[in-house]
Amino acid sequence: MARKRLHTEADRIAALPVVKPGVDVDAVSARYLTPAGVAAGVRLRPAQARALEALRLYGGLLAPIGTGHGKSLITLLAACAAKAERPLLLIPANMRVPLANERTKFEEHWNLARNLKVVSYSALSVESGANMLSEYQPDLIIADEAHNLRHLTSARSKRLVQYFLSHPSTKFAALSGTLTARSVKDYAHLAELALRNNSPVPLERFDLEAWSRILDSDQEPQGPSDWLLFQAILPEWRNLNADRRAVARRRFAERLGTTPGVVATSDASVGASLLYEEVAVSFCPAMHDAIRELNATWTRPDGEELPDAMSTARVGKQLSLGFYYRWRWPKGEPDVDWLTARNRWAAWVRVLLLQERPELDSPLRVRKALESGKLNDPRGRALLDAWKAQEHKPEPDVEPVWLSDVVVRRAVQWAVERLEEGTGGIVWYHERAVGERLAAYGLPLYDAGVDAPRTWKEAPVFAASITAHGTGKNLQDWAHNLILSWPASGSTAEQLVSRTHRAGQKADEVYVDYVAHTRYLRGAIYQSRRDAAYIEASLGTPQRLRYGSWVCGMRDEEEPVPRPTRAGSHEEDAL
Repeated sequence: MARKRLHTEADRIAALPVVKPGVDVDAVSARYLTPAGVAAGVRLRPAQARALEALRLYGGLLAPIGTGHGKSLITLLAACAAKAERPLLLIPANMRVPLANERTKFEEHWNLARNLKVVSYSALSVESGANMLSEYQPDLIIADEAHNLRHLTSARSKRLVQYFLSHPSTKFAALSGTLTARSVKDYAHLAELALRNNSPVPLERFDLEAWSRILDSDQEPQGPSDWLLFQAILPEWRNLNADRRAVARRRFAERLGTTPGVVATSDASVGASLLYEEVAVSFCPAMHDAIRELNATWTRPDGEELPDAMSTARVGKQLSLGFYYRWRWPKGEPDVDWLTARNRWAAWVRVLLLQERPELDSPLRVRKALESGKLNDPRGRALLDAWKAQEHKPEPDVEPVWLSDVVVRRAVQWAVERLEEGTGGIVWYHERAVGERLAAYGLPLYDAGVDAPRTWKEAPVFAASITAHGTGKNLQDWAHNLILSWPASGSTAEQLVSRTHRAGQKADEVYVDYVAHTRYLRGAIYQSRRDAAYIEASLGTPQRLRYGSWVCGMRDEEEPVPRPTRAGSHEEDAL
């Protein structure tokens, strides 16, 4: 059915009803309690009651609910609230065990949905999951950690949207403590699936792009035309100057939080203080020299040319921890033709990117421009042709090469200190090579496929993969963290910190220690804090990176990846 378009999407959104956030928690709780629950006197948390009531009344739910407000119980009761006959719950694969534990904990006191089918996002993504939705035909889809559907280009998101187009009466509930990373476009489609024409986010692409330039963390408005498309939300925009975007974000957060079907938390649910502090790392000449060479030439220690700043930053973070990855060739014999073609193409692309031409701002766009003829460069075309003749070959495996264990040893020392203090703690890492190195020093390792410990007694100190355990795990038994590779995404960092700084934490303070001895590590912290400022302002959800105390202070200015200079020019300080 065609949507009726008002003058702008902002007019439609401004005209949506306004609801008050309050709800009778006891009355809502009574709908879902078992007799044992009534006798025990248990009740829902306010955010849980609001979410279930919104789903019951409006048939959809968009819930940017902060970590610690009890999203698991909402997902287990949602089918009852919506009176769904074939409910489907989507969760990250690593949440299967924690969800089963939560179900066991709640089933005595709450009338949990017995007909709930649970499927992982990864199962929806693979080829075998292509027809899963159409075969089961759910009448309610609940997406926990809904930021896993952030990218509309992913297979899982495409399949979900296609299902709703074919089954428009299906209800949808999206919950996440980190609904957005850097853009309102991260959840615009989720808001539409949940609330349809009552979405508080533009449904029309043109309007959405303008709102994105106003609200997002990494964009800028193009001029009055953008603000005119936001005018119904911020009529006084012409009278505002430097703080115009801050006011726009605050006004949007107010409109979002009072929209029927939207439940956003604006309070911190943890009583413990949150302290961030940098851990000093000893100077290491080998690491210093490798990073200085990387800065000067955008080249790995093994001679591999890096094509862009993103690749350089990734390798820079690895070198900051004392290692890098190199190719592992079958029988130890490198494919010289493959390596030469790849490195020459990467080096040429890197030089072109340094020209800062807006239409050629990524390796992919450079390649497409050459292939389409929009970029006429005989040398570039020849190098691309040479690489195309080689790129069909399978990429060799990689192996870590360690330059120094200074950071790993410092992490082990930190863990030993926490063990001796009797507090315990978690060492968080990103790269598997770092986890294996920590394990080699005797630290218990919890990587992918190994569920994190449930209690402090199981493992007072241990190393945990950020990828495998940085979301969806209840680790409030621990109050000390050491992050070796800080996530550059504010939403990822928020999820990570909230593993221990969450409801149920009994310590007075939660400590988040980190290493930041190079520009590459500091740059990730800067970007995550910038993201957190955007998320807090646009959603009204307090971010731990913002309200925690940074003991050592943290400069909120960017340290960009340095441009490469001529080989051998090392005047700039490496770190």
